[in-house]
Amino acid sequence: MALGIHALVEQAWCYKNNITSEMVDEWDMNFKGNGEPGDDRNCPYHEGHKLATNLEMEYLRGLGIDIMEYMDAISNPPEGVE
Repeated sequence: MALGIHALVEQAWCYKNNITSEMVDEWDMNFKGNGEPGDDRNCPYHEGHKLATNLEMEYLRGLGIDIMEYMDAISNPPEGVE
């Protein structure tokens, strides 16, 4: 659910700021840095990604979910889960 909130907020920000899905896909596919593509300051949706990440983390804190455990779980899903 938290990841879905992130995606929704980021997509809404992109829509409001005229960042197309093609622009996002091109950036993501060509990204060569460390971390997530949206973390890069040159990313066209960097500000939207920051907003989405902040809201995602606040949602987790509100539910009392350990953020480090959550980050590990989404980075290393169980076998058979995509």
